[in-house]
Amino acid sequence: MVTHFTKLGLVAAVSLAPFTAIAAKPLQDVELQPLATYDSGLGEGAAEIVAYDATTQRLFIVNATTTTVDVLDISNPGTPELVTQIDATALGNGANSVAAHNGKVAVAIQAEIKQAAGTIALYDAANLELIATYTAGALPDMVTFTHDGNKILVANEGEPSSDYTLDPEGTVTIIDLGTSGATQLGFTDFNIGGPRADELPDRIRVFGPTGTGRPAGGARVAQDLEPEYIAVSPDSKTAWVSLQENNGIAEIDLKTNTITRIVALGTKDYSAEGNEIDASDKDGTFNLRNYTHTVGMYQPDAIATYRVKGVDYLVTANEGDARDYWFDAVDRAACEEAGGIEFDDEDGCLAFTEEVRFGKLDAVADHFSAPEALTRKALLGRLKVTTTLGQDDGGVYQTAYSYGARSFSIWGPEGQVFDSGSEIATITQAAGTYPDKRSDDKGSEPESVVIGKVQGRVYAFIGLERAGGVMVYDITDPADVSFKSYQTGGSDVAPEGLAFISEEASPTGRPMLAVANEVSGTTTLYEIAVTSAAK
Repeated sequence: MVTHFTKLGLVAAVSLAPFTAIAAKPLQDVELQPLATYDSGLGEGAAEIVAYDATTQRLFIVNATTTTVDVLDISNPGTPELVTQIDATALGNGANSVAAHNGKVAVAIQAEIKQAAGTIALYDAANLELIATYTAGALPDMVTFTHDGNKILVANEGEPSSDYTLDPEGTVTIIDLGTSGATQLGFTDFNIGGPRADELPDRIRVFGPTGTGRPAGGARVAQDLEPEYIAVSPDSKTAWVSLQENNGIAEIDLKTNTITRIVALGTKDYSAEGNEIDASDKDGTFNLRNYTHTVGMYQPDAIATYRVKGVDYLVTANEGDARDYWFDAVDRAACEEAGGIEFDDEDGCLAFTEEVRFGKLDAVADHFSAPEALTRKALLGRLKVTTTLGQDDGGVYQTAYSYGARSFSIWGPEGQVFDSGSEIATITQAAGTYPDKRSDDKGSEPESVVIGKVQGRVYAFIGLERAGGVMVYDITDPADVSFKSYQTGGSDVAPEGLAFISEEASPTGRPMLAVANEVSGTTTLYEIAVTSAAK
């Protein structure tokens, strides 16, 4: 495995698991052993995000199909039982996320019009009575508690309307449970002309279109930044927020409820050894190879953190995401009248897209390994890239910027200390789960990550949305990461949410992992089994 280092200036302040200094323990082999699967019977959308409450030994699962939060009793993990459901429609248009802590459950609920302010509903985990509600920002998409349980944090993505005429600001809601006060933390200070405009890194992507409420150059920074996921330090004093579409991380001081800084994550070089990709879905084979002047934007979805010898590290699942918005129109004339870019009989009217096949761009041929690589469908021609980066002053593309890095990474004080390179693709191919038809897009698509400590060692559990299943890596030493196992999901399809259950919190006294699978609508419980391993 190749480890790549990139100076990105992340200081020693990135953590989310309740772990402090970790003493080295003997190496272990780790396997996920299935205990039971709860099948909603409803298929796609019926199991998205999962949270565990130790005081009640219950799982709380976002079910988008019924717009509920399903409550499972797992006191006997071999036979999980549906206890009841929390109806999320009473307070909005359905739940997007759920978190649990010490007998309380927080549910993030979007408004009927998702560009309007959402709601956070706080419930008692035992009797499911509503304790309180709080106003969130537009499209509350991820909710979490601080480790001390004193605050609830919400990533409000602020996605635009499908016709891109209404683009709310992305924000972070900070709820103080002691005072019942809610702070809406936005990014207006980073707008052009704002007091912190010069602090915004050049490599943070701000690329929304011109239009209503936007300056001539495009979207305002505060509108364009879209918080995706939140990780919290062990001392509950700092939070980190992934800005997926913008390819960055925002750091928040929870003592003062202020944004400390925004960090750009940069790109992954696909010409480097160990970073090979299969860039085509039309080559009829698994074809990992290097390409010059071709990079991947990390664009993490889920993030998690841990601490080693007083130094904090951030772990990112580098899924990637493009902006592509369509709205309904009866015909081409109606589409054009509404300001649409193009009309499609099936998809409707295109309001905005940054995505294109690389073979359709005007590019400098000799930059890309071989001239034919540009247009050949079996090489780079099919790769989906952004039109917002890589051009010279004449509008000719000199670099291909693709979505996601097809990997997971670890970031520390000096930047990136580890990236899994092309290993996820190699492992899923060997297991027979590699999604070759997604080679032109984001490959196996690592989307979710949680961290767990088992018998003195720290593991990252990586959920693969497209390949399916969960990978386990030993990350105890960030400079010496090792792959441990890959558990494919059987009938489970598209793991979306993961929840680590420690030995202390587990009903059985043994560590477990709960996996919610979005497409199959199933939730599976695994026991984390370890054995000693020689180095």
